[in-house]
Amino acid sequence: MYKRILLLVTVFGAIRDSENGNTDTVRAILPQGLLTQAVVMPSLSRSGNLRGQWALTSNNTLTFNADYQHINNRNQGIGGFNLPERAWSRKGQNTEYQVRDTAILTDRLVHEIRFSYRRDYAHTLPDTSATSINVLDTFYSGGAQNDSINDDRTLEVWDMWMYSTGVWNFKSGVQVLRRLNHNVNYNNFGGTYTFSTLADYMAGRPVTFSINEGNPFLVDSQIELGTFFQSDWKVTNTLDVTIGLRYEAQGNIRDDNNIDPRIGFAYQTSQRTVIRGGGGVFHARLPQNNVDQLLRFDGTHQRQIVIQFPSFPDPFVDGSSATSTPISLRERSPNLVTPYTMNVSVLARTESASRDRPDSFVGCDPWSPSVS
Repeated sequence: MYKRILLLVTVFGAIRDSENGNTDTVRAILPQGLLTQAVVMPSLSRSGNLRGQWALTSNNTLTFNADYQHINNRNQGIGGFNLPERAWSRKGQNTEYQVRDTAILTDRLVHEIRFSYRRDYAHTLPDTSATSINVLDTFYSGGAQNDSINDDRTLEVWDMWMYSTGVWNFKSGVQVLRRLNHNVNYNNFGGTYTFSTLADYMAGRPVTFSINEGNPFLVDSQIELGTFFQSDWKVTNTLDVTIGLRYEAQGNIRDDNNIDPRIGFAYQTSQRTVIRGGGGVFHARLPQNNVDQLLRFDGTHQRQIVIQFPSFPDPFVDGSSATSTPISLRERSPNLVTPYTMNVSVLARTESASRDRPDSFVGCDPWSPSVS
C-alpha cells in the first residue's frame, strides 16, 4: 500500500542562494573638509521551491507548490551626499502555498479547484533614529527616517467546471480573493532639519524643520470576486468561435455593474495560415495599495508639522510658529468606479519552412481568472 502511494507522487525541489555587494562612494563636503569614502552595500537572497503531483486516483490529481524567499539588504541608501550614518537595512520574507485538485468526473465533465495563500513581509530599519540633517548640495546626515513594516497577506479560492461535447465546449468558474494588509510607517517621525548652505549649518540657521506625527499603524482588507462563463464552438473544421462573459466586483468601491462581454475567433484559411481575432471589455481592479493611501492620507491619520526658520538644535525652544498640515491629502470621489478598456485585435499567422511568424494575439482564454 505505501509503495503504491509513493510511486504515485512526484516531487521536485530547488534551493537558491545569492550574495552580492554593490559599491558606491560618499562625496560630501563637511565643516572639516571634503569627505570621500567607498561604501559596500551587501545583499543576500535565499529562496526555495517545492512542487509536485499526487495521483489520488486515475481520474483525480492533486498538484501542490510551495515558494519561500528570504531577503536581507544591509548598508543601503548611502553614497553621494548621504553619509554612512544614513544607512538603512531591509529584511523581507515572502511565502506562497498553492494546492490544486483536478478531477475528471466523466468523459465530458472536469472539475478543478485551487487554494492559495501568500504572505509578503518586509521591515525597513534605519541604522540610527537620530534627527535627519539635510544641508543642500553638501551633506545629508542623521537617520534615514524610513522605519516601516509591511505585512500583506492574500488568500485565494478558485473553482472551475469544464464540459465538452466535441462541437461545443463550456467553461465556468469563480475566483474569490481576500487581501489583508498590516502596515506600520514611522517615516520622518524623528524630524528633519534643512539648511540652505554649509555656512548656514555652521551658524545654526536652518530654513525649515519638519516632523510627522499621528498614528503609524494601518490595517485594511479587501475582498475581490471574479466569475465567468465561456463557450467554445467549433463551427467547421477551419473555424472556431469563442463567446464569453465575465463579472468583476470588489470591496472598498461601490461599482457593481462590471459586466464584460468578450468574443474571439480562429479561422484557418489554408494549411499554413490562421487568422485570429477577438475583442471585449476588460475591467481593472482597484489596487489594494490605493486603498492604503486613501486611509493613510485621509487628513487625520497622519499630519506634518513644518516650522519656518526654527531654532537649532531644538526647533521649539524659542516658540517659533509652526503649521500643522496633512502630509498629503487624498479623498475618495463619490463617483469612483473601476476603469475599463475595450480591446479589439485581429492578425494572421503564417508558418513557413524556415520559421514561424510570432503570433502576438493575446487573449486565447481572456475570460478565465488569472492563474499563475
